[in-house]
Amino acid sequence: MAQDGKVLKRDGERIRVALMEVIDRDDESLETRRRAIESVASFNSPQVEQIIKEAYDDGNPELKQSAIYAMGQSSDSAWMPIVIQETQSSDPAIRYEAATACGNLGEEDTVPHVIALLNDDDSLVQLASVRSLGAIGGSLSKRALQQCLLMGDDAIEEAAKNALEEIEFDDDPMGFSAES
Repeated sequence: MAQDGKVLKRDGERIRVALMEVIDRDDESLETRRRAIESVASFNSPQVEQIIKEAYDDGNPELKQSAIYAMGQSSDSAWMPIVIQETQSSDPAIRYEAATACGNLGEEDTVPHVIALLNDDDSLVQLASVRSLGAIGGSLSKRALQQCLLMGDDAIEEAAKNALEEIEFDDDPMGFSAES
């Protein structure tokens, strides 16, 4: 929000400092530290990049999940190779976060990897993939989402319908191409 100009610069700096203090506190709960890492990611800086890298390399699966989520929140395409690699993780929670991060990064290069997750064994990973395809957009995403409408899974079909509407809106936000 601060990076997007939705809060005053001084308030954004206060938020960033408070999050960094939480992350640095040894006595803070893991869950609180995780959420602080996820939240500080939007303040993309070398220091934040280091925090995300340390969380990713920590060895704790939950910190790794938060790091992958943070990679997507950072809007920094430099994380793309890691995020793409993690779409093939054996851990469904990691695949879920990787699919979500792909959508947040919004890079069309990730679309084939996200499409592969539509056939994941985990339904939450499938749903995250559908949402991400809607966020990324493009013709390949659109075709994959149209196929999801035929999968026979109500949740996937509803998510695909919503994702296609998101793509349509992004393609024509004023609705000029809609028929009267």
